[in-house]
Amino acid sequence: MRHILISLLILMIMFGSFGYLYSAQEDFYSKASSKYKGTVLSLMCLSGVQNRAILKLADEFQKISGIKVNVVSTPYEPIPRGSTTMVAPLENLSLHDKIAKDFEKKTAKYDVILVDSLWIEEFSKNLVDLNTLFKKKEISDPKFNINDFHPTMLNSCKKGNSLYGIPFIGDAMVIFYREDLFKKGGISLPKTWAEFNKIVSSIAKKPTYGISFPGAKKAELTNLFLDRYSSPLIKEDKASFNDENGIKALDMLKELIKYAQPNALEEDIQMAMERFRNGEAAIFEGWISYYPDITDMFMSQVKDKVKIALVPGGKPVIGGWVAGINSDSKNKEASFLLIQYLTNVNGETKRAISLNFPTVARISTFKNKDVAKNLPFIEIIKTSLDKGITRPFLPDFYLSLNNILSEAIWSALKGEDSKSALDRAASKWDDILKKGRR
Repeated sequence: MRHILISLLILMIMFGSFGYLYSAQEDFYSKASSKYKGTVLSLMCLSGVQNRAILKLADEFQKISGIKVNVVSTPYEPIPRGSTTMVAPLENLSLHDKIAKDFEKKTAKYDVILVDSLWIEEFSKNLVDLNTLFKKKEISDPKFNINDFHPTMLNSCKKGNSLYGIPFIGDAMVIFYREDLFKKGGISLPKTWAEFNKIVSSIAKKPTYGISFPGAKKAELTNLFLDRYSSPLIKEDKASFNDENGIKALDMLKELIKYAQPNALEEDIQMAMERFRNGEAAIFEGWISYYPDITDMFMSQVKDKVKIALVPGGKPVIGGWVAGINSDSKNKEASFLLIQYLTNVNGETKRAISLNFPTVARISTFKNKDVAKNLPFIEIIKTSLDKGITRPFLPDFYLSLNNILSEAIWSALKGEDSKSALDRAASKWDDILKKGRR
């Protein structure tokens, strides 16, 4: 009983502290939004963890501001058959295509849109330049500090001198591993990808697979390849990934298939994550944003056994999600207040502590001791963002280049010679890049 009372007291102090920290900032949002009370905003975001975090923050914002927020979510891609994750009804359109359709038809179904940072270049003509809104002192949070965001994340929101969004998520590829199995085998974390493959082979003992591998013919294969390639995919306006390092990186991936689940080449990253969460594999390589799902207290079979490591070599693929405003929205100023509330330092701290949301984008949050206590691997995320590799910020990358490379990788995983597959992809890339320069 004494332990329970002490725990309750700690929780009361913690949430009481949160209330004190937020009161001053809440006062700004309450006053700034007074003329917009009764406004109804629509927000489109990614299904799953991102949606859950936004629902909580949007509900808080609504109570403070009097501005109603309808949150709509859609999977990144249509949900695959066999997935056990209940995030949304089956969709015929991807998140990207739903947003693109709204922009094309200028229906302004969504005032606020959370987009993959890869899409900023493509969608910039449809998003508000937020620099114009930051100049309006009556709706600009004086404590917001746009320069507190990690430079890589902030730069992903820009095109030239224009700012088309605010970072909501800083994401990176990491290694999720079963600490219990590593300890049992006396295994240390790998420093190179060659060591990584050796560990995967040695730890693969039935009924546990060495790795849960997302080998379906999807764009995520490029991320696994790029983790190992650790260099820009384009150099001097030409594809560069079909060099010796690229061939070596692809050969490394091919070797892993022997120690993965039988249907690895048919399963995407969501399904691979679910296998790892179910305790079927020792290792899973994926986005840090999967952490809340992997450790979900109701669905995870390994929640107390999972640890996170930096990818071997220390140069993972990094990405992020950006909160922007539809240029056709009739509620731009109210939307601006909302995206500031979603991305301010207090909101990010709350996400990290109360929701175990590890996708930190602010420098000050990385230094927060309470965040570090709750997410002991936070320094791994910071190192990833500091040293990681970004994918090309070109419209053609998402629309075509990524699919071309992932198809070549998948073909090699099925048995094609690595050099042949990469040469074919590089040739197609060069044709598209050449057309883009005209």
